Amino acid sequence: MDNYLKELEIMEEALRPRIVQIEVEEWGPVREARLELGSLTVLIGPQNSGKTYLALLSTLLLKMAEDIKRHIILESALELLRREHGPGHYSSDTVLDFVEKRATEIAELTREKASLYCPSLFSHTIQQYYLLRPRELIRAGGASASLSITVSHAEGGSMTLHAKVGKEEGDVSVRADVSEQFVCELVRAAKPEVMLHEHGGWSASYRRGLFVHDAFYIPAERLFLLPMLTDILNITIEIYRRLRGSIGIETIKQPVIDYLERLNTAIRSSGKELRRFNIFELGDAVIEEGRISFEDALHKVKVPIASAGSGIAQLIGVLAPLSFYRKGFVVIEEPEINLHVDAQLRVAELLASVASERQVLITTHSHYLLAKLANLYAKRDAIESLKAYFLDPEDGVVKGLDLSRAGDVEMPESIRRAIEYLAAESLELVKSFYKFK
Repeated sequence: MDNYLKELEIMEEALRPRIVQIEVEEWGPVREARLELGSLTVLIGPQNSGKTYLALLSTLLLKMAEDIKRHIILESALELLRREHGPGHYSSDTVLDFVEKRATEIAELTREKASLYCPSLFSHTIQQYYLLRPRELIRAGGASASLSITVSHAEGGSMTLHAKVGKEEGDVSVRADVSEQFVCELVRAAKPEVMLHEHGGWSASYRRGLFVHDAFYIPAERLFLLPMLTDILNITIEIYRRLRGSIGIETIKQPVIDYLERLNTAIRSSGKELRRFNIFELGDAVIEEGRISFEDALHKVKVPIASAGSGIAQLIGVLAPLSFYRKGFVVIEEPEINLHVDAQLRVAELLASVASERQVLITTHSHYLLAKLANLYAKRDAIESLKAYFLDPEDGVVKGLDLSRAGDVEMPESIRRAIEYLAAESLELVKSFYKFK
């Protein structure tokens, strides 16, 4: 049993997608961005600078890349297998041997199929994530928007998904460049047993589900959503599903709906069993019979989540789903919401711990959070790789912040401007008080 579990763990690691790079031009507030992602990536900047646009985009593009991996690559391989050998049952070894010999053709067929089938899916996904049509997201003054994501697996194979959005309705193109190594890694890790049916179509079984990782977006809206969980969440989700299914409305961002569903599952999965987890030294979140309470360590009281402080509520909104879903790419919007500085430093430690198991991207306004993460990165064993970017709303260009293994981090321009403004204001007050000229 131990060997079997070890083998599954190795397979999962081999299949785990890591975002290597995202490139963006003329998307929302962002004129130009080139992000190389680490195990933990920080987007910092003032309001309306484009942090949420990029955070949503990272999740959206990863979803598209996973859809191509899940459907088009394997479908392309099996289409070529059918052409050459016809219908029948094929063992995983036979499939892998065929894929290794025909990887170049499979990669090319994948590219053709992605260009044909993905533009409409991409447009629909954009509307689900942003509640806007693709052309409405092109930066003002831009003729078109360009988006790309590069993902890799453990052995180094990669896939780059390119998309371009034009000003005309439906003017969306998609291209997927897949390396031969990526194709072979995918099949080697999954070991599919395949049946090609006589009249078309196919069925397959895998060693353990081909796609065990996905993106998990924790939105800033959690601050307001969490207190309503025990009363109206199920009703809200069901009403939204039925309305969207009947008249095609898009009124809530898909990542928010996904978050609510996952959080609801995490909370209600305990049944009547008592579950608790610590919220730093502040107290414990207690989940019992589908309800959340907070036990205050200082005042020794237990209150419903709706009566807890807003900072506690938002922390539980992060910790509860993360304790239940332990795999996949995680995006957390503003993990410091409504937190005092000392709690922000503890959140940085939490983020470092999460990033040891999966890739994490956060948006933030907090220089304290960034500085603490830089210190943890300097410890070398706390964070494998840390990347930080400043989003400047004035020119729309995303700039990388310098980080050193000594714990130094470049101060974001908006923070520097705020400090200089306060210093100048203080100097004027001193001059006025002491009658200096």
